[in-house]
Amino acid sequence: MYDRLVGADAIERGAAERDGDRFTQAVLARHPDGDRTYEFALARQTAGKYAGCWLTTSVDLLYDGESPAFRRTPTVTFGDTSVTCEVGDQLRAVLLAAEGHSPHNDVTQVANCGGNGLCGTCAVSCDGDVDEMGDRERRRLSLPPHEAASGLRLACQTHVQGDVTVGKHDGYWGQHVDGAVDAADRVDADEVVASDRPDQIVVTAAEYAGEYDYAADGPSGSATAGGDGR
Repeated sequence: MYDRLVGADAIERGAAERDGDRFTQAVLARHPDGDRTYEFALARQTAGKYAGCWLTTSVDLLYDGESPAFRRTPTVTFGDTSVTCEVGDQLRAVLLAAEGHSPHNDVTQVANCGGNGLCGTCAVSCDGDVDEMGDRERRRLSLPPHEAASGLRLACQTHVQGDVTVGKHDGYWGQHVDGAVDAADRVDADEVVASDRPDQIVVTAAEYAGEYDYAADGPSGSATAGGDGR
């Protein structure tokens, strides 16, 4: 029961509560195998050689896993704005909830896949604690105009695990571009000619239906596996 307390990476202590000659305090042990919350009880001794001293009388396990007594509220920083959220919140939803801080550029603020990991327009840079990239996200970021080496993440497929700083690049899809683009020089999406757009990206019927086997396909697999492209 106490292995995660002894081998914890970090310890967090809650507020101590006193009831007469007894103190209790919740202690959270953060361990690679998961969090555990313990309750430490201390009592003031009234007799013997330790009379008048406060000694630990018990250590009880309260929670194995996430503890409501130690809810973490990570901070997401985007530009000059910082907002708090819950661990596990979708990054795209967090950014959209912060008024005026969309993870999409230009017309893609309204012309996007709605957070299904298909269009790739919510690509952002993440510096901080987020979850690992999944197969759906990995496949989309391996298709043009993105590339696997860009280091970007899809906000709709990324979940916040701790404090994170988010950046948005100037490309139409949020990708890196050569040189800074002034707002006055930004080209509206309706004015972009076909030759300036990346190659057509095939999205399969299975992807629309949520039945695409991303793990079997992998980044180097066929773009049309799992159904007819649309």
